[in-house]
Amino acid sequence: TGAQGQAGQAAGAGGALGPLGALFSKWQASSKEQGQQAAAVAAAAEKAELEQGKPGLLWHVTQGLATARSHWPEVAAMLKRVWWVDVLFNMRALPLQALSLAVIPVFWTVPRLLAIQLALPVAVLEGKGGKDALARSGELMANLRAAYGWPFVTIIVMVRLLDVARNSVLAAVPGRWWQEVIEVPLALTAVFSLAKLLVIRLQDLLPLAAYLIATSPGKAGESEGDDKDSLGDRIPAPPSQVPTI
Repeated sequence: TGAQGQAGQAAGAGGALGPLGALFSKWQASSKEQGQQAAAVAAAAEKAELEQGKPGLLWHVTQGLATARSHWPEVAAMLKRVWWVDVLFNMRALPLQALSLAVIPVFWTVPRLLAIQLALPVAVLEGKGGKDALARSGELMANLRAAYGWPFVTIIVMVRLLDVARNSVLAAVPGRWWQEVIEVPLALTAVFSLAKLLVIRLQDLLPLAAYLIATSPGKAGESEGDDKDSLGDRIPAPPSQVPTI
């Protein structure tokens, strides 16, 4: 019958694939055995390293997690402090930036914007929080406003110029390129986006660089020397040293 014929064909096929199946089973068993041997060798090597004072990868991972867990309270406190300083910074900076758009108050708003630029570095590196970080930033920026203002304004202008240049270049691209050679507009957009990202990163690094300059020993000594010189200028000379006409 038909059922008997199909059973016979299946048996024949099984008999034909029998050697291949046995070979595959043997290869699978060999691979499993090799994997077990490799795991045993790795465990033995790790045990030997521990006995010799050379811990393995698992030990390093465990110790790293333990170290991270032990420092988490400090990290959480720092994150909370820096987040709150960032909130206060934005609450004070955003109204000043909005007033700067009117152009006329810019001479009043820019010095106040510069005075709070070092708040975040102060919060991270000195551990000050809240309004204390803003006040400390104002103290550090007292002698740096003129030097900090030029790169601060230059970076802002560069970002605006990159936006204008990108829009102008993309507007000048022929219309058929957007359909036939779409790679060119996409490449131009990527180049301008990368350039803008790099400039914005400079804007993020500027407060840190200014803080390191303001707190460097040479800068502190220079400011003390300037204070002494200015104090000496204010002290009148003795009568014997006053030149006569």
